[in-house]
Amino acid sequence: MQCSLFGIPCRTVAAAAVASLWFGLPSLAAPESQSAGTAGNLITHVSAIEGQPLVVTVIDTNQRAMAVYFVDRQTGEITLRSVRNLTWDLQMSNFNTGKPLPQDIRSGLPK
Repeated sequence: MQCSLFGIPCRTVAAAAVASLWFGLPSLAAPESQSAGTAGNLITHVSAIEGQPLVVTVIDTNQRAMAVYFVDRQTGEITLRSVRNLTWDLQMSNFNTGKPLPQDIRSGLPK
């Protein structure tokens, strides 16, 4: 089964994101570096942490979906790690794992 993201093969999307952002990274030797870019309805973000695979995040603003890829620095192998449609996530009014909750803060504000 061939993996595709929004009708485009996953490897193609990730390779294009990495290729377009690779030269924009401040320094791959730095302990942490990040780069982001946009193209049409796609937003890409590359996070580079020394000793770890590159993490490429691709967000399709039309589809309201995101995909996360790992790119092996030695071999260039691209692995799809997750894909998620954000539509329902963005419908929530809040989602917190701890206090204070948004309604707690709102109730404490002067009126």
